[in-house]
Amino acid sequence: MTVKTTYICDHCGHEQDNNKQMWNVSFLVQASERFSRDYQTPKVMELWCRVCTEKFGLLPYEDTPKEERKKPSPKPSLEDLIRELIGEEMQE
Repeated sequence: MTVKTTYICDHCGHEQDNNKQMWNVSFLVQASERFSRDYQTPKVMELWCRVCTEKFGLLPYEDTPKEERKKPSPKPSLEDLIRELIGEEMQE
């Protein structure tokens, strides 16, 4: 007897036969008001596929080349900062 497991995305309904591209995603809503006790919803756990997790920004997009991904801007050198300050003073 053989057992076949199908993984289904709880968000979009996508089906696949392995869980390599599926992630457990949990949501927790917590609110606190001034005159009441803290309110917390029960933790909700769902199984999402790669497309859904990328769509909501939970995983980085693999479609964009690494060069095009947002890179941190390099820190300006001391000389650049001095030039910028002098330029601002000259304009005033």
